[in-house]
Amino acid sequence: MPSVWDFAIKRKNPITKVLEGQCTRCNKVITCSGNSTTTLKNHLKIHGINIEAQVTGTSKEEPITEKRTKTISDFLVRKSLKEIVSDLATDGISIRAITRNNYIRQSITRDGFKLPATERDVMKLIHEDYIEKKAKTILLIKQKIDAGTKFSMTVDEYTTIRGRRFFGVNIHTSDDKVTIKTGLVRIIGSCTAEDMVLSMRQHLNDFGLDINKDIVGSTQDGAAVNKKFIRLVDIIGQFCLNHALHLGVCDTLYKKNTLDIDDLNLANDEIDETDFYDDSLEFSVDEVEDVNYHNLLNTSRKLH
Repeated sequence: MPSVWDFAIKRKNPITKVLEGQCTRCNKVITCSGNSTTTLKNHLKIHGINIEAQVTGTSKEEPITEKRTKTISDFLVRKSLKEIVSDLATDGISIRAITRNNYIRQSITRDGFKLPATERDVMKLIHEDYIEKKAKTILLIKQKIDAGTKFSMTVDEYTTIRGRRFFGVNIHTSDDKVTIKTGLVRIIGSCTAEDMVLSMRQHLNDFGLDINKDIVGSTQDGAAVNKKFIRLVDIIGQFCLNHALHLGVCDTLYKKNTLDIDDLNLANDEIDETDFYDDSLEFSVDEVEDVNYHNLLNTSRKLH
């Protein structure tokens, strides 16, 4: 005996929790208010499918027994409405555009979802998706801590086009090479090394991490505030090599005070004859040229 669900996909609306049926012929979503399938049966008549007539045997048409051919979408995990809206916002589409754009609204409707009509409710979906993903991340971290895993982290400063500053914090493990994104930490006003310690400690605590017990090292820029931060938290500090090269170039080209050649003198009595060294690397202090790169740059700029 054919059923209405042989020609429609049965599901519940993720927002209203009302029973719905998606027609397998045209993919139109029909609301079954009060769990009644009358509206869906009437819709199927448009495609020449009369469920009641097939049951009573009075239909002139032969019962349709052929099943719908499955497509690749039947084997993929469909995203929820919260995930769809969050992905749109992550790609830089504003909440107003998501709410008011007709194409976006129609596309979401074709996927079987009903997008809220107000920007506040759309933003609420993003917040709910964040809460759910954060809870999963906290559970994952807890499982790794219980297994005795230690973590390292990378911290980098980010400034938006509106001038708002953040710390981006990622957590890493050495066992399975997993990168756990914990989000951004807002920087309000000036941020000293002490302020950075408080912000990082609170942010990691929100994910069940103790910066002194669970974190063994941190990679970040070579700014002075980051160097002091590493000293205050007493963990291994690995500074970005790209920034190190940049700082080395700046120290060479823009340093006003040149290196005192006398500092390069090595006392013969301080050299251990048992030390291994390459004779080809020996040089005379007289051969070292005292160059003031800062003055050379200023002269070059004046010439150009």
